[in-house]
Amino acid sequence: MRPWMIVVTTAAVVIVIGVAAVLVFRAFSGGDGEPTAAQESTSPAPAAAPAPSQAAPRELPTNGILKVGSDITPGEYATTPTGSAPGYWERLSCLSGDFECVITNDLVEGQGYLTVAPTDLAVRVSDLRLEKTSDAVVTASGRAPAPAPDVPGSSPDTQGFATSPRCNSDDPAVVTAETTQSRVVICETGAGRLYYKGARISDGAAIEIDDPTPSGSGYEASGEAGTVYRIGPDALVITQGGQQIAQEPTLSYRTR
Repeated sequence: MRPWMIVVTTAAVVIVIGVAAVLVFRAFSGGDGEPTAAQESTSPAPAAAPAPSQAAPRELPTNGILKVGSDITPGEYATTPTGSAPGYWERLSCLSGDFECVITNDLVEGQGYLTVAPTDLAVRVSDLRLEKTSDAVVTASGRAPAPAPDVPGSSPDTQGFATSPRCNSDDPAVVTAETTQSRVVICETGAGRLYYKGARISDGAAIEIDDPTPSGSGYEASGEAGTVYRIGPDALVITQGGQQIAQEPTLSYRTR
């Protein structure tokens, strides 16, 4: 019986060694044939997505009506005609199509500038390219526009102002303008002759000058003693003997 016990014991040892080998193999192989954490390969992290490029400034239409606040924002714009003919713009206080809606307007030959105020309702452009240069709203004098004075008759009609100045008889106004200190109308007779009428707001002092002539985007009238009055969309400039004696920023400028 002793030899049989040795054989059994030897077989048991072989079995134990075999089981231990299997356990060791399973421990290193992850137990189910799948790679262990130490064996798993790490893929490179995905590259960060490129930052979206900044959108180019939106190009404004060259024809039509642009509503302030939605289609166009207040500020200063460089203006350039789209073709060889002059371009045109007008700032609007209403959209009824009446003459009274036009705050100011201009024909543009070459390059010019347009200032859109926060109080404007809209801007009408015709064959004109607009490119914004500044968010600031200033006049030619470099100051923000002053509010229009609260004076009876300050709203013009087709003949000028209800009080003064106003075109004679039934002559129509070609230009009506109001500055910080004055009001101006340029009127046309039935024969096609022009005349200039101005009035100082503070005391009503008035002047009338025959035959004003176009000058740039406005008109020029030569009075007595070498005094010249130049009225335009930006300012009324008064010179005497070639020397400037006054400059009044324009608050409104309307043309027929």
